[in-house]
Amino acid sequence: MPRIIAGLLLIALTGGAWVYLDYLNKQEQVAAEEMRKDMEKARARAVAKGRYESEIFNELASCRDAAKKANHDYIGQHERPVRGKPGQVIPAPKAVMDDAVKMLEAAYVDCQHTYDARLQSGPPQAGK
Repeated sequence: MPRIIAGLLLIALTGGAWVYLDYLNKQEQVAAEEMRKDMEKARARAVAKGRYESEIFNELASCRDAAKKANHDYIGQHERPVRGKPGQVIPAPKAVMDDAVKMLEAAYVDCQHTYDARLQSGPPQAGK
């Protein structure tokens, strides 16, 4: 009889341990699934941020290119062709060149300010 009681006690303890280990395993699976979802969300945010930063950097480059073109056009308006020598021009006066440099620097500062403001504000948040 004591062997039967010891056997039943051992079976009960083993079954209890199995139930407890199963419970811990399920908790671990739930935690792992939550962590996976959090990682997916973090990855999606990082990808969105990277795209946003790339987009605004491209806009900065476009802004600077437009400023360079406007500067080049401004200087070109003040150059005069050399008579009798096609393709050659008399350069713009120094005052015009100085103004062009100041305008280009101001345009670059404006482009950079816009870039910095958009970078600081961050990408638009979905669902907000």
